[in-house]
Amino acid sequence: YIINDYNSKSIHTLIVGSLLEVLLLSYAFTLKIRKDQQEIFDQLIISEARNQQLLDISEEGVMIHKDMAIISANRAFASILGYTQEEIIGINSVNIVAPESIQIIYKGMEEGWKEPAQVNVIHKSGKHIPVKTIGKPLPGTGGKERVVLIQDLTDIIDKEVELKEREKRLSKIYNGTFDWMGLVSIRPNGEFIIESANDPMIKVIEMGGISADKFIGSDLGTYLKMYGQLSSQTVDELIEPYFKVLETKSVSNNEHKIKGLDGNYSAYETRLHPIFDDKGEVEFILWVTRDVTEKLYHQKLILTNTIKAEDTERKRIASELHDSLGQNLTVTSMYLHSLENKVKDHPEIQETIQKSMQSLNLAIDEVRNISHNLMPKTLADFGYVTAAESMIKRVNDVSKTNFEFFNNLEDERYDSELEFSLFRITQEGVNNILKHSKAKNANIQVMPNQNHLL
Repeated sequence: YIINDYNSKSIHTLIVGSLLEVLLLSYAFTLKIRKDQQEIFDQLIISEARNQQLLDISEEGVMIHKDMAIISANRAFASILGYTQEEIIGINSVNIVAPESIQIIYKGMEEGWKEPAQVNVIHKSGKHIPVKTIGKPLPGTGGKERVVLIQDLTDIIDKEVELKEREKRLSKIYNGTFDWMGLVSIRPNGEFIIESANDPMIKVIEMGGISADKFIGSDLGTYLKMYGQLSSQTVDELIEPYFKVLETKSVSNNEHKIKGLDGNYSAYETRLHPIFDDKGEVEFILWVTRDVTEKLYHQKLILTNTIKAEDTERKRIASELHDSLGQNLTVTSMYLHSLENKVKDHPEIQETIQKSMQSLNLAIDEVRNISHNLMPKTLADFGYVTAAESMIKRVNDVSKTNFEFFNNLEDERYDSELEFSLFRITQEGVNNILKHSKAKNANIQVMPNQNHLL
């Protein structure tokens, strides 16, 4: 139809025009492809530059080797080995591996580096440096090119060595003390699990028939049940301070007694220290149990000697008041009485002498009372019960509070120091009631209970 409508010249023109249009379209398409390729190439260059920047700021060393020769490396890799980036290029990667680590490298390459390995590399100075390394073949290189990552472990290993040294020192302190020490962790269900114990604690446990393996990792309650059989406290009383530490997040001190092999009780003090996690919660509790029997003995000895010294001083002062000052006042009273008979004809002088004698008699009574309070003669002669009853009778005569004294000591005599301490306690109690209360009646009761006085 077209051929029929157009002559051959027109057909030729039409064909040439069509071909030119096709060529132009093809050229335009080619230009677009080239433009797209250039954009992709530019993006690749930018991406490579960014990747290089990321590699250069990385603290981990990264390098690529081809047929074992290093063809690329970031700053960190070169710095770890003591080279510049320019110096490291071209070095055979095998030559930077310490001889003792060569087999580890080859084995990793053969097995495909399933996980990082610790090896030693050779610094430019010749020093061996510990690193963690892993390598993988680059895709599309037929395994000829491989990328290798290394991390310098020098600081980490130095810190590990320092920590081990600190652990050794702490272990010496931990195991070198005579105190019983242990560490308890807290489970979510509230159980206390024994994590560790020092040597003195382990020795005590083994004496009780429990091995160290069974003790470590066991529930604290199980241990306290055995411990409670020897302690003066129940299991609940022994474990309650641990819950208190959890609640208050503070140190707890507890005193108790433990029965020894001879059947006698010794005094012990247990100090519980909370150890916190990053969130400020109690993660562990360190217990320190110490025998304080000797400490309490010396405290008692100091207290006893102090009381003895005070007792001696009171006796001395009481004796001087009674024997010296008391006698002088009595003699003075006698002189005034003699003088009174000689001035009967002088009423004014006689009245002055009588007032002086009244004041003097009050002073004599006051000296007698002070002397008696410092060291009642009744206490030394007849004991605590008689002295206490005598004191309370005198108080009742002048006080609005009525005191009653009950005891079942049956006039039993005790050690003089104990009797004196009992009398002072009773005397102090009476004085406090008189000063600080408005009680009409007060009862004082003293009764023996086994080896104690209540």
